[in-house]
Amino acid sequence: MLYIRPDNKKLMVVECKSMNKTSYDALANPLTDHVLQAMAYNELLRINGADADDYVTIVYVSKDFSFKNPYKEFRVCRTEQSNLDIQ
Repeated sequence: MLYIRPDNKKLMVVECKSMNKTSYDALANPLTDHVLQAMAYNELLRINGADADDYVTIVYVSKDFSFKNPYKEFRVCRTEQSNLDIQ
């Protein structure tokens, strides 16, 4: 999904992923392939002349009902992605 940030009017890639409760509960960082996928979309926007944000967001949602937080959000900067502790 693309989101227009209200603060800078740039396009931000938002990647939404669902996973089972066990994987969701164990998730402390975004998965590497999901970060790479979102970064690829961001780069395609740039190549095609869009004003893309330096950040992408990966949102994980648990497939199982929970009274706790139903989603986890990770924001990754394209220039700092190599420094992240991604899984």
